[in-house]
Amino acid sequence: TILFVGRVVANKCQEDLLLVVERLRAMMRRPIKLVIVGGLGAGAEYADRVRQSCQDLGLDDAVDFVGKVDDRRLRAFFRGCDVYLCLSEHEGFGVPLVEAMQSDLPVIAYGAAAIPETVGEGGLVLTDKGPATVAAVLKVLAEEPALRRRLVVAGRRNVQRFERSAAIHDRARASSHGLLRRPRSSQ
Repeated sequence: TILFVGRVVANKCQEDLLLVVERLRAMMRRPIKLVIVGGLGAGAEYADRVRQSCQDLGLDDAVDFVGKVDDRRLRAFFRGCDVYLCLSEHEGFGVPLVEAMQSDLPVIAYGAAAIPETVGEGGLVLTDKGPATVAAVLKVLAEEPALRRRLVVAGRRNVQRFERSAAIHDRARASSHGLLRRPRSSQ
């Protein structure tokens, strides 16, 4: 099961995910499932187009459009899927990438915008997001348990980078607050 988390908007490229699933289904001998978690973006036009593409490609049975979910359900999706795939062409930090790594979910992502910095060495960053290329990478990942294990371990190491950074930031903020507060004199 492939997971993507993010608003359904054009820059997130959910249509590209569908093309990958179509190609992967032709390559694999087992059922392929794509779960898209996320609410609608600024308008429903792109979401309608993605759903229509899903139907046109004959993927209705292979794709679940879950919509927006609470944190508990989101964690369950991260734990219940096999790989996190992001083909977005514009991302800021990419929190779901880190959440996937925290959940021991291998990450495969197209290297656009800030994605390479977020993924670091914690996943596979692709320079080509063509459906055949991405499907081939997913097939190798499904067939090579050792690769999956290496990506999970690399993801854990990458997450530590953010945890250390957050801890340092929290300590610095606490220190600066302490320095900025002056004790009141007891006059």
